[in-house]
Amino acid sequence: MNKNNKIKGIYIHIPFCRNICYYCDFNKVIYNDELANNYLIALAYEIKSSNILNDDIETIYIGGGTPSCLSYRQLVFLFSLINISTYPNIKEFNIELNPEDVNEELVSLLIKNKITRVSIGVQSFNDNVLKECHRLHNKNDVINAISLLRKNGISNINIDLMYGFNTQSIDNIKHDLTMIEQLAINHVSYYNLIVEPGTVFYNNNYQESDLDNEYLFMINDYLINNLGFENYEVSNYCKNKEYSKHNLLYWHNEHYYGFGLGACSYINNQRIYNTKSITNYNKLKFNKLIENYSYKELLENEILLQFRLFNGIDLNEISKKYSFEFTNYFKNAIIKNMKNIMIINNKLYFNNKAKLFLNDIILDFIECIGEIDND
Repeated sequence: MNKNNKIKGIYIHIPFCRNICYYCDFNKVIYNDELANNYLIALAYEIKSSNILNDDIETIYIGGGTPSCLSYRQLVFLFSLINISTYPNIKEFNIELNPEDVNEELVSLLIKNKITRVSIGVQSFNDNVLKECHRLHNKNDVINAISLLRKNGISNINIDLMYGFNTQSIDNIKHDLTMIEQLAINHVSYYNLIVEPGTVFYNNNYQESDLDNEYLFMINDYLINNLGFENYEVSNYCKNKEYSKHNLLYWHNEHYYGFGLGACSYINNQRIYNTKSITNYNKLKFNKLIENYSYKELLENEILLQFRLFNGIDLNEISKKYSFEFTNYFKNAIIKNMKNIMIINNKLYFNNKAKLFLNDIILDFIECIGEIDND
């Protein structure tokens, strides 16, 4: 197997939220000023004790939780840990925001620290849907946040949207799609609600909508055919090739650092997991769990991640990385799924219907991995 161990990305996890959304199963903690102060001190220690090769870093992503729920003083400290000027080859510096947190002071701080992209947790433009999933913002908060960001020069904006809530209707989805057009959004992450164990929805026996497939077809059709979006990843759409460069590192199974509570790094083909206990983390007990992979497990992960991409999977890249000929080893899976995939210039593409069968397609390819003879 050919190794390229260059670490190109940094993910920084800020676990704090002012409010717990009913669908969320991410690693999060209700915001407390003292707890957040202690957390940032521990985060500083973790980052500074890592031997980051700054010249290799191309993307930095601050996610959560809700990074924007930190106080102004805490955000200043957080940005000081990164010092973006020390990364000469940076291509994208992203932070997640909640709409209700966006104000002039925050936007000025983002600009000062050279943020190039923001991702806003919108979920819906319908206030009743937002109340159902326990969000704090409303439709006007979103409109005002986007307007303020653009007015100050931040135009690379992603919005997260969701479908599958009980209170949603076809008309709600149509309205969300119309708002994407009216606000001239160029990147949308559109997720299907999945009720995960440990969430409020799960504990309350919440039932998702049974119209998911109908919603998905409508969303796909409108974004691609009416608005001219490219569906470059299962849940991600963009215009003008404004891809999420950081997330592409994940989907291409490239290496990255992960800092913060519950964060994961991928270094030298090992995944390294931090503790999920904020008590331990703040005591500098990061309890890093290292997960090693066999050749076949690495290849399985490659398939699971790369097959999320809908804008062409480079089979030459995978063949070179794993020292085999892709179309030869996966011949049976390719033949079985020819109704939903095509190979052009040694790139594998999915058609629009493939989304409905993607898990089955992936399983067919993973079954072939057991037949590969490689020590």
